[in-house]
Amino acid sequence: MTEQPADDTTPRAQRGVQVNRSIATSGQAGLDITHEESWPRHDCANMPNLSTTGRCPSRDPSPHSDLSSQRDENTEPLVMQAFRELHGKDSIEHKQAVHYFTSATLDPPITKKSLGELDISSIINNSKLRHDVNFDRELHFRPNMDGPKGRAKREAHTGYWYAITAELDLYGWMLQRSASAEMIKLCQKRIPTMFDTISDILKNLVPERDQPDVDQHLDRVMVMQEIEKGVCDFVTITEWLAKLLKRHCAPMRDDMVDRMVEKIRRGTSQWISDGLVDLFGVLEAMKLDVANHQIRHLRALLIEDTINFEQKYHVSRMSRKRYDIQHARSWYLDGKENLERIPLTASWPNRDVEGFVSALYQSLLPGSAITLPDTFNLDLDRLRLLRLDLDALIRESICCDLLEQMVRKKGRFCSATAKAAFRQDLQVIICEGRNPIKWDIQSISVELTRHALRECGVTAKTDASLTRFADHELSKAFSNPSIRATFATSHKCAVSKELFASVESLLSNSPWDIFNYLVPPTIPSGMIPLPPPFKIDRKLDVLQRITHIAVLHWRIWENIVYNNDDHQLDSLCPSSAPSRTPSPSHIVDLKLPVLPPPTEPPVTDIEASPGTAETEVDSNEKSTILKSV
Repeated sequence: MTEQPADDTTPRAQRGVQVNRSIATSGQAGLDITHEESWPRHDCANMPNLSTTGRCPSRDPSPHSDLSSQRDENTEPLVMQAFRELHGKDSIEHKQAVHYFTSATLDPPITKKSLGELDISSIINNSKLRHDVNFDRELHFRPNMDGPKGRAKREAHTGYWYAITAELDLYGWMLQRSASAEMIKLCQKRIPTMFDTISDILKNLVPERDQPDVDQHLDRVMVMQEIEKGVCDFVTITEWLAKLLKRHCAPMRDDMVDRMVEKIRRGTSQWISDGLVDLFGVLEAMKLDVANHQIRHLRALLIEDTINFEQKYHVSRMSRKRYDIQHARSWYLDGKENLERIPLTASWPNRDVEGFVSALYQSLLPGSAITLPDTFNLDLDRLRLLRLDLDALIRESICCDLLEQMVRKKGRFCSATAKAAFRQDLQVIICEGRNPIKWDIQSISVELTRHALRECGVTAKTDASLTRFADHELSKAFSNPSIRATFATSHKCAVSKELFASVESLLSNSPWDIFNYLVPPTIPSGMIPLPPPFKIDRKLDVLQRITHIAVLHWRIWENIVYNNDDHQLDSLCPSSAPSRTPSPSHIVDLKLPVLPPPTEPPVTDIEASPGTAETEVDSNEKSTILKSV
C-alpha cells in the first residue's frame, strides 16, 4: 500500500467553526437510497402499523440506559410533536420515526467489541479458526449475514440507521425553533455513543502517532456541544476522516471513503446517515483486511501448532465436563469390534488406528445409525458434506450396477469404458457441484438406456421397455434402505484397504506437511482456471478428505480419550502443566513473528455487504464465523 503524506489538519479546538445548519433547514423525511452500498430501508408498503406511544426497550446495554426513563418523560411530548410536524400526523413515515427512535438498539451495528474477535489475540485462541485453517487455503473472515440470524441482524441494523436519521431530523427541528441546548441534550439517544464508537475503532486501527488527532477531532463532548448549538460541521469532520482513512486503508477501499464524503456533503439528515453507514463499512473493512493479512502470514505457524493447541484446548473443556467422554470411548471400542466382521484383503498391524478409521467411515455412510461423538464437533460441517458425497458415490454405484444389468439383458458385457462414460454424463444430470444434488430418476433412466444401447451397438437412441425397467429398478433401490445399505457395505469393503494405507502413510507427518499434501493449491487471481492436476475423481477426493480429518483427529485425541483410561486430566496431555488444567487464556504459547505490512488486502466479501460485520458465537466457545469463497 502506498503511504500518502499526512495532510496538515488543524484540530477543531484551534480552528474557527463553520456553521452548518443543513439539518435544521431540511424538511425531508425518510431516506432516499440511491447507492447499493447503503443499508436497505423497509419498504413503506410492507411497514406494519406501529404504535406511536408504545415503547420497546433496547436489547443492547448502553451507557445512557440509566437516564432513559427520565429523558423519555421529559422529551416524549416534544418528540411526538416534532415527528408529527416533520412527517405528518399518522403517516407511515411518522410511525417509522417514532418506532425506531424509541425502540431501536442504542449501540451501532459495528463496535470495538464486535470487532474484537478479529484481534490477533482472539485469532490465536479461536478454536474454530485454528482447526479450519488446516483444511482451507482460502479461509478468511468476512461479514456473515446469512440465514435467520443474518436477517435479524439486518433488521436491527436497519432500525438503528432509521433511528439515527430520526435523531438528526429531531435536532434540526429543535434548532429551527430555537430550543435550548439543554432540551436538545435531553433528546440525545444514539449520536453520542456513535461518536465514541467511531473514535474507539479508529484508535484500534491507526498507529499511535495518529491517536491524539482522533481524540481531538472526535471529542464526543465538543461534537455534541456543537450539535446543540447548531454549529457542527459534519463535512469538515468527514473530510478529515477521509484523509486519515486513506492514509491507512488499502487502496481498494478508497472508493468507499469517497462515497462516504459525497453523501455527507449533501447535508440532509438522510444523506448524513447514509454516509455514516459507509463510514462504519470502511472501518469494518479495514479491520477485516488486517485480520485476514494476519491469518495469511501466520498460517504455517497456526497449522504446525494444531495438535499442541487442540490437546490443551480440549483438556481444558474436558475439565469443565463439555464432552461426553464415555460415549466417545464406546464409539471407538465398538468400531474396533465391528472391524472383525468386515472381510479385508489385507490386515494392517495398527489395529487401534484401523478400528478408529473404520468406525469413522461407518458413521459417515448413509443410513448409518451410529452417532459420531462430540469429539468431532469442530469437523461437523466437513463431515456433513462428506456424508452427502458418500451418498452420491453409493447412488452412482447403484446406477453403474444397473447399467451392467441392462447391457446383460441385451446379451452383452458392460466395459469399464462404458461405465466411465456414463459417470461423466451422470455428473451433468445430477448437477454436481450444486447443493443439494438433484437425483432425477426419470432423466437418469433415459441416460442409462442411451448408454446401454450404445454399448450393445444398437443405433436407436431410446427403448421404452428398457427405460421403464431402469426407472423401476432405480426407484426401488433409491427408496429401499436395505438395498442402499448393501451397496454401502460393499463400497466400504472396496475402499477400506486404500483408506487405511492412506492414513498410515501420513500418520507420522507434521500437520503442515499433511496440509500441503492434501489441500490443493489455489489458482492465482487473473489466471484461466484450467483443469489442474489435483482434479481427481470423486472417490479419491472423498478418501483424501476423510484421511485428513482422521489423521489430525487421531493425533489429537488418541492419548487424551480413545486410549486413555486415566481420569486425571493433568496426565492426559503431555504438554499441559501438572498443577492445573490450562484455561483458554493460557492455551497458546506461540511466539508470533513481526508481520510485514499488507501489500494488498486479502479477498473478503465486505464490499458486497458494507457495514454488516458482526461476530457469531458458537455453542462451545467464542468463535467468529469464517467464510471461504
